Amino acid sequence: MRLLQSIFYLITLFTLGQALALPGSINDITEASKQLFKRKGGGGGGGRGGGSSGGSSRGGSSSSSSSSSSSGSSSSGGRTSSGSSTGGSTRAGSGPTRGYGNGRYYGGGAAAPYSAGATRGGLRTPVLLGAGALLVFPAIAAYGAYGAYSYGYPYYWNYRNQTSGRNESHPAQCWCARYYSCSCDENNQTEYQNNVANNASQAKLVRLEGDDNDTLVIDGTLPNGTTAPGGSDSGSMGSALEMVGYWPMVAIALATAYVL
Repeated sequence: MRLLQSIFYLITLFTLGQALALPGSINDITEASKQLFKRKGGGGGGGRGGGSSGGSSRGGSSSSSSSSSSSGSSSSGGRTSSGSSTGGSTRAGSGPTRGYGNGRYYGGGAAAPYSAGATRGGLRTPVLLGAGALLVFPAIAAYGAYGAYSYGYPYYWNYRNQTSGRNESHPAQCWCARYYSCSCDENNQTEYQNNVANNASQAKLVRLEGDDNDTLVIDGTLPNGTTAPGGSDSGSMGSALEMVGYWPMVAIALATAYVL
């Protein structure tokens, strides 16, 4: 009698494990994994910060020291970032939405974020600036005073100043807080430049030390964990499938332990 009861429990647990492995449960696990990613990555918005050189950068200079060509690694000098700054894209996206170009671009002009400090085609080699970035974009304090990378544009920004009603043209740089995601990219679309240049929280005219003219500085910083929509969640889906696949083995192990 005890043997039959044990066999019954074994079959029941195995059947339960197979049921849990059905595709119907994948969506719940995928959604839970997505929410966990958002919490770990800090992807829920937040004020953007840029950076300033405190006089160390001139009009998008392409020169850089050995430290300024950093690829945006997550640690340096004993300091580590609070999350991943890889960026890229996922199926639904996470973090701040793309607010320019009818939802196509982030503030820095890119369609998808990347790690601050990485080189970007169409922009000059990034230059690592000091913690004086607080003087231009105080919001960078929320990310830690580790400085910022400056990406110089190889062309002037031309836009219409909505306050004065005049057409203006200035050299421009895009800054991203060190150890964080970045949205700086080449984007010379007229509508985009007009909207960004007239947004005081996104861009400012700054007289950099050693320059006789103002430079338009764009804040391209994004919180870590920010991803653009339209990508793939294949990595998360694979993890979910792997977790679900363990249930039958767990059920068998429990049943075997009961019999013994």
